[in-house]
Amino acid sequence: MQSWFRERGLTPPACVGDVESGIPEIVSISDAYFNGKFFADVEVGVQWKPGGDPLPFVLRSNIGGPGDVFIPEINGSIPLVKQWRPALGAFTWEIPRGFNGAWEGARSEALKVSIETIPAGFWNVAKELVEEIGTGDVVEVQFLGEIAENSGSTTTSPRYWWLRLDEATIGGTESLKVKLIERSQIMSLIGIEIRDSHSITALALWAQASGQF
Repeated sequence: MQSWFRERGLTPPACVGDVESGIPEIVSISDAYFNGKFFADVEVGVQWKPGGDPLPFVLRSNIGGPGDVFIPEINGSIPLVKQWRPALGAFTWEIPRGFNGAWEGARSEALKVSIETIPAGFWNVAKELVEEIGTGDVVEVQFLGEIAENSGSTTTSPRYWWLRLDEATIGGTESLKVKLIERSQIMSLIGIEIRDSHSITALALWAQASGQF
């Protein structure tokens, strides 16, 4: 069952369950709708108890891996990116993130990385940093953990990061609007300008790791 997801570049659930052991089990896949390059909605059959008829359930699975959400701290400030979100029909201010896989080009002159050890998964962060924020010298990287995007319907648990960037030049290749918020002010924007779950989760993890709590 999990191989079906992997063969299509999707992120599978970590376990399909075992109904005989009392864990609801994914026993069939009936349909899938691929939304461009970002994700797919997969209709599966879930058997909730031994001998029971499978019931339809829709899972959302990212294409290309779990994705990354990251806070690049620049001279004591944190950048927010302005995004148009069709699902909301509105612009939002968000912590940068990406779900489209690694970019080996980030190893070149596009971005300076002055850390001794490159963590696994970092190059997707580098790709999104150059696209959404700009360039500079990455002098510190801290992995903050993986958090379930939506445990009720989504297979994905994005990775969260905190970066420190020196000699930064704001202006990414995607030409998104970026504004810098002082680190002492960023938490006060939650629920006002910052209202998406990815950004709020990132800030909670950052605040814990950086001693803001």
